[in-house]
Formats: sequence, C-alpha cells, structure tokens
Amino acid sequence: MQLSEIIDKIKGVSVLCIGDIMLDCYSYGAVSRTAPESDAPILHVERDEKMLGGAGNVLSNLASLGARVCAAGIVGEDAAAQSVLDILKSQHIDTECVLQDGDRPTITKTRYVNQEGSHLVRVDYEDKTAINAELEDRLYNSIAALIADQDVVVMSDYNKGLLTDQLLARLIKLAQAHDMPVIIDPKGNDYSKYKGATMLTPNKKELVEVSGTQLDGHDAIANAARTMIENTELDALLVTLSEEGGMLFEKGSDDFVSFPAQAKCVKQVSGAGDSVVATLAVALGGGASKTQASKLAILAGSIAVEQADTSLITAQMLKERAV
Repeated sequence: MQLSEIIDKIKGVSVLCIGDIMLDCYSYGAVSRTAPESDAPILHVERDEKMLGGAGNVLSNLASLGARVCAAGIVGEDAAAQSVLDILKSQHIDTECVLQDGDRPTITKTRYVNQEGSHLVRVDYEDKTAINAELEDRLYNSIAALIADQDVVVMSDYNKGLLTDQLLARLIKLAQAHDMPVIIDPKGNDYSKYKGATMLTPNKKELVEVSGTQLDGHDAIANAARTMIENTELDALLVTLSEEGGMLFEKGSDDFVSFPAQAKCVKQVSGAGDSVVATLAVALGGGASKTQASKLAILAGSIAVEQADTSLITAQMLKERAV
C-alpha cells in the first residue's frame, strides 16, 4: 500500500484517544511599565486564545487528520471544563467518555506573552494525584461500552494522575480482547505499566530517562529499545530523534528502520510528539504496516516543527509531502 493510499483511508478510521486532556490559554499583550509595588511587568492584555493541550492536542490532530474521534479523560466542574468540552464538540469529537469530577480542577496552563513574543510566566492549575477507584471504574466502564466500535486505541500519558498502573493494565487487556492495536505516548521512568501495548513512541530523552543510560549513537539506542520491547512485551517501539528523524524497532528482529527527518526548517518543537502519535495511530488503524505508519508519523512530526506555533496536521499536508 502506497503512503497516498494510507492517507486516503484515514477518514474511515475510528480512534479512541485516552489521556490527560488540558486547556492551554494564551494572553497576548504589551508591557510598557512595571508595577510600583513589586517591579513586576504589567501586561496590558490585548487578546486571549484557548486551545486543547496534552492529550487534547492529540485529539485535535486526530480530528484535523479526518479520523472519527472519541475522547476519554477527566475534566473538572469548572469554566475551563466547559471550554474544553466546547472545543472538543466544535471539532466533532465524541465526548461521551469525558467525565467531570468536582474534586479535581481541569488541567489548565495559562501563558502570558508580551509584544516581543516572550513568555513572561506560565500559571498551572492541576491535581496530579491518582484518580480514585470509583472514578477509574466509571471511566473504564464508559470506554468498555464503546470500544468495539473503534479501530485503534491511542493513549497520551502526561503523568497527571489519570492513567494509573491499574487502569492502564485494564485498558490494554480490554483492547487485546478486541484485537485492537494500542499506541501509547509514554511518560515516567517505569514503562512496565505499559506491558502488552502494541507500540510506544518515546523520544530519545525519554528513552534515556527510562533506560538510565546515555544513548550515544544508534547502537546504544538499539540496545535500549530491544531491551524495552522484551521487558514490556511490546510489538514495536518508535523512537523519535528530533532533527534526526526516528528509528523503528520490532519484536523478534535484530534490525531497525531509520526514518530521516524531512523538516525544511525548525521553528518550534512543542506538540510535534502529539502529531507523531496521532498520525501513527490513524495509519495503523487504516491497515498500514508498522513501517509505513512510522514513516508517515515521522513526516507528520517534521511538518509540525516547521510551523511557527503548535499547529495541527492535516491529511492534505501529508499528501503534499508523502513520497
């Protein structure tokens, strides 16, 4: 199957995305003086923007690619939660599995930016404690009720308390029972919690952290990747390498496939990993091989870093660059 054929099939793919959904807020303005009581800069806000962050950015990328998307996660019972739900619905994303919990705030990150584009400060609202058993059961049951209608499951773990070890194990087992691929963008220094997943997509820095060793050169990366596949019982591992592209390792193979980055320039890297995992998921859900899906995913990451701000990948963008 050619890459163009894979891209054409994206619109028919149903994706369940589970993870830490966040609201990213930006307040843009100008600083012309400082506060007399503290010498802090005074930002005269001229405009505000809101967009989805964390797993929400994966969801937005999935929708932008044209997939049928179902979101699963937890938000609070606050104004930020309503903003999240409004954005999801505007992108035609199913919110049936987005639960609200009055004991947790919606994860919100607000950035204040001056006229030169410099970030003055970021203010975070979040509760990173693990969700309780009752909330976990509610989320699991809502997912179990509709998983049979999906083609692929993608999990975006930002280590914010949603994807507990127990919930991960239950969800991976559930997907396996439906013979459904599970793609996870991992976090933390213990990947044993992802045991049985189809593929993980760590970047080099994350692989260094979890392996506990410096990974200088492809051989060192390959050794760490193969150990990870064996210990975590994965089918494959796609390691993203920023400006160097990526490397795909598959279970039972001593070889690996390298994918060179195709970015014409690098303006920013924020959100590129979300574009990678979203594209990988829809490609696999559409029947692509792991090699084909990984090639397309690395291309998506390359396109993402070319954008001035965190932007969404479309099927048309991929088609124009796919070879």
